[in-house]
Amino acid sequence: MAQLRVVQGTDPSSAALAALTEELCAASAEFARLWAHYEVRTKRGARWVFRNSAVGRLALTSEILTAPGGQRLVVFQAASSGPDRDAVALLGLVGDDVPERGEGAEYEKR
Repeated sequence: MAQLRVVQGTDPSSAALAALTEELCAASAEFARLWAHYEVRTKRGARWVFRNSAVGRLALTSEILTAPGGQRLVVFQAASSGPDRDAVALLGLVGDDVPERGEGAEYEKR
């Protein structure tokens, strides 16, 4: 909801966005109630747990950086010390043999 407000704020004269929010408000009383609160918040990130065949389990925090024009960059980082940091360092040593999403990599969002 708050992210939709951010998107709408980038183009407040968008007829398509206005039509979408009107449709959602008409279809859902809960949406209309939440939309009336006018909460605006950019999604910042989350904690993710990955399992990699070379280094095992690692928990990373994601951060979403938004550039002017709406382009977004998602950055993952480990804590400054501990097993997650060690796993990231090991990934740098195993080379390019890290599976892509859908190629045997496992992940879960927390």
